[in-house]
Amino acid sequence: MPEHVHGTDAYSADELVSLLGDRLGLVFSERDSHFPADWLLLLTTTSVEDAELPARLDSIEGIVRMDGPL
Repeated sequence: MPEHVHGTDAYSADELVSLLGDRLGLVFSERDSHFPADWLLLLTTTSVEDAELPARLDSIEGIVRMDGPL
């Protein structure tokens, strides 16, 4: 399954869920983190390759791609 990693220090988890759920129709699962951090990581996993998903996430101010070219 294709995975993409993005991160942000501009949004809280609740803000990110609201923003991306509305814009992209994504469904989120909450996971506990064992790492204190100023950044929130967003791991997206799709059942099929979605070449547009990373570009759509990249286009949102405050979200940075962490797994490929910036």
